[in-house]
Amino acid sequence: MKKTNPNVLTAFLLAAFIPALFSCAAGSSAPREDAEVINMYIFVSDGTYRNVDSVVEEFEKRTRGSLNIDLNIHTMSIHDYRDRMVLIASTGTEADLVFDAPWINMTSLIQKKAYKELSGYFDNPELGGLRRAFPPEFLDSNRFYGGIYGIPIMNAPLDIQGIFYRKDLADKYGLVIENYDSLRVYFETVLSREKGMIPMGVQNSRGFYFMFDAPLNMALKNIYVLEGITGGGRELFSVGISADGRRVTGVSCYGDTLDSYSRYLPPYNTFEGFNRYFLEAAQWNRYIPEDSVMQESVDPLFLNGYAAATEGTIGDFAEHQADLANRLPGAELGFWPYIDEIRNREKGVIALSFRAWNYLCIPQNSVKTEKVFQFLNWVFESQENNDLFSFGLQASDIPEEETYQFPGYELTWNPRFIHIPANLPDDIKGLLEYQYAPDSFRRIPVSGFVLDEQEIITELSHIRAIYEKYRNALLCGVYENPAAVLREMNSEMESAGLGKVKGEIARQIQAFLDADI
Repeated sequence: MKKTNPNVLTAFLLAAFIPALFSCAAGSSAPREDAEVINMYIFVSDGTYRNVDSVVEEFEKRTRGSLNIDLNIHTMSIHDYRDRMVLIASTGTEADLVFDAPWINMTSLIQKKAYKELSGYFDNPELGGLRRAFPPEFLDSNRFYGGIYGIPIMNAPLDIQGIFYRKDLADKYGLVIENYDSLRVYFETVLSREKGMIPMGVQNSRGFYFMFDAPLNMALKNIYVLEGITGGGRELFSVGISADGRRVTGVSCYGDTLDSYSRYLPPYNTFEGFNRYFLEAAQWNRYIPEDSVMQESVDPLFLNGYAAATEGTIGDFAEHQADLANRLPGAELGFWPYIDEIRNREKGVIALSFRAWNYLCIPQNSVKTEKVFQFLNWVFESQENNDLFSFGLQASDIPEEETYQFPGYELTWNPRFIHIPANLPDDIKGLLEYQYAPDSFRRIPVSGFVLDEQEIITELSHIRAIYEKYRNALLCGVYENPAAVLREMNSEMESAGLGKVKGEIARQIQAFLDADI
């Protein structure tokens, strides 16, 4: 497997940063009998998809006589979407472009040959927009089993994770959030003094996300979370690699016995250290709603004033800031990154695979691949085109319910088309600049590794089902004794073949490391 030079890739990501003004236009187009229909499938949650028809009509109007495409966007909830993608892969459903990701079904569907291999399309000189937006260095970091089976949708190597909170409330009580202790004081203050408001809202499949412990924290101790095997807010498997990056020292998962962790550096060499997230989540559960395991979308809780905080990523700051201004006049947004090294903007500590989390794929049964690539080339051909789907046609003085919303991570995100709005607080601008700077990153030893599941597909299927049974409740800290539940879950996984899976993971990663010598 070719390993991309991280300096080359991050240089591209930085050079691609182009400040630009939002484009605005107006108009609509009538249906065209001779147009070719592209059926696109995405998932949406509350507040992420609104007033899109006018933008689709504007796109069709602008490309009448050139692309001659009618874009038909199908939307559904994430729960329905997972099952629908499997059906699309196994039936003759008319689907030409679908959103997928390793945390949904992408890896397994690639192995089932459900998606087309797309390498050749990026070499087409007639598709200049795609060639500029997805150079070889970028694509090489997003190969699966040696091929390009999805168009990587990302706007930064990392979208800094942290807590969004009501800074106006913190100021009201003279509080400054600078660590977990002060965050707890803020939550306790909300509980006791802000009647009708909950301290924090969380989504069921993410829970507290990367609070308490994140892949970056583990990578600083030479332990790397393996992406795309079990999916969800927290992947199940991690691998230890020797300090020289040449040898597998262990493969572990949550709930393991102590011997699984004993070779790691502190604090991950103990059960409590490796499973810290779940133990902490149980302690912080009192600050979130009792029905959190049922909540598929939590932004409305925060943005409508029912929650004093929520977890998220800094890329949403500008949108959340605007939404709060529209919905709650006087409300002020704050953001606290919960990783010390990021708060301190330390160089070279963000350890990444440079793999995107989100992709656009073309099902094998589509007969419109060339047309789909013409559409994608148009989206990535210019700032104006990309802005149309990113920001819509909205004016600055229209009611919030009439504004345009589209999940950019499912189509438009790309390092060439990044905006850092001028009205952001200085500390937020500084963090955004930090996350685009090439010297902020380092490449992890398992970058580019993708597990071949063929020899362990039965065992993995059972293990995924077991993890899914417990996962959301663990993520939300529901269990009073999470340590006992983790051990129970792990015991069930052992009976389902966990040892065989770990052994195969270790074997494949060692072969991957050896091949790069």
